[in-house]
Amino acid sequence: MTVRLGVLLGLVLLSAQAIAAEPLRLCYEDVPQGYWTRPDGSGVALDLMRKVELRLSEHFTYTSLPWKRCLEEVRIGTMDAVIGAADSPERHAYGVFPTQPDGSIDSKTAIWTDFFNVFYRADSKVKWDGRNLNVPSGTVAAQRSYVVAEILRSRGFKVVDSTKSVVDGLRFLAEGSVEAAVLQGVEAEWLCANDPRFRGLIRQGSARYVVLPLYFMSARPSYQHDPRRIQAIWNEIRAVRESADYRKLEEAAARGYHGNAESH
Repeated sequence: MTVRLGVLLGLVLLSAQAIAAEPLRLCYEDVPQGYWTRPDGSGVALDLMRKVELRLSEHFTYTSLPWKRCLEEVRIGTMDAVIGAADSPERHAYGVFPTQPDGSIDSKTAIWTDFFNVFYRADSKVKWDGRNLNVPSGTVAAQRSYVVAEILRSRGFKVVDSTKSVVDGLRFLAEGSVEAAVLQGVEAEWLCANDPRFRGLIRQGSARYVVLPLYFMSARPSYQHDPRRIQAIWNEIRAVRESADYRKLEEAAARGYHGNAESH
């Protein structure tokens, strides 16, 4: 009887280990995000996740998807987590962000922080002073399913969020479909200043519209299944980001990205 109980206990432990060892399915956007993530699997944020994976003896799978679909697959549990999600009340219904003991979001566990700028047609009457955005038409373009679209709506703007990339957003402006757009990152800055399709036609506001930390957001069922596993990942993201080796990697990626942009 004792032997049989021992065998059963061993089987239970092996089963639990097998469940814990199931790879986590991670998705990220299929549009390049500067030097952070790219559809081909390169990017310093993905390098960070691979370091986390190695240090924890974890196993992740990585899939690039359209952003709206990525979030939806996390919502329905097809994916275990998303790389690079900004915090928003809407996402708390299906996702879990790293938090501090008081329940506030732990921004030190962000994978990276990105910014959004205001862009507007040079012949428009759009004004942005760093605090108040005045758009005569009341309509602003933003990238599809981005938190900044929610922010704009909360501030009374009608948002056109059919644009998937910063190129789409700038093209909407150039074509006159909208007067203003709030778009993400250094790529939008470079395109506005240097691309002949937009240079001189579109202006960039001098102040950031919003700066957002971007996180490893766990699907709620995945977190509930093994909260310690997800917490360990968040802790390791923070540890890797604070390491000297990773800071050098991030700085080199930034220099390389800006250098390549200048040579276009």
